[in-house]
Amino acid sequence: AKAEVLVIAVDDFTITARLVEVARHHFPHLKLVVRVPDRAEAYTLLRDGVADVHRETTGTACDMGYATLRALGHRSFHARRALQAFRAHDESGVRALAAHWGDEASYFSAARARISRRGRPKAPAK
Repeated sequence: AKAEVLVIAVDDFTITARLVEVARHHFPHLKLVVRVPDRAEAYTLLRDGVADVHRETTGTACDMGYATLRALGHRSFHARRALQAFRAHDESGVRALAAHWGDEASYFSAARARISRRGRPKAPAK
């Protein structure tokens, strides 16, 4: 039997990057699912063509946002929809800004342009 997917969830990004490199070289058919600590590492892997990159703090932040909206009296349905909208907005932002990472002027210019085009995510109805 052949492996189809390699899940990489290592705390040291240097090791993560090396595992991606080795897997691509020796097992180019593998789909890679990679966890990274934050945006900088996500940008690096996305620019290198890794499509399935997950930032480890995003889930916790979204869980806390949902819990906060519920604590403020928002209905579960509305809080979930706000969470989904935020995740989609955040993920598209990471993918769009990855190409600009490493060039500070270009990165901040692209980030400002995204904010002015899309605005901030709206608060859900109660």
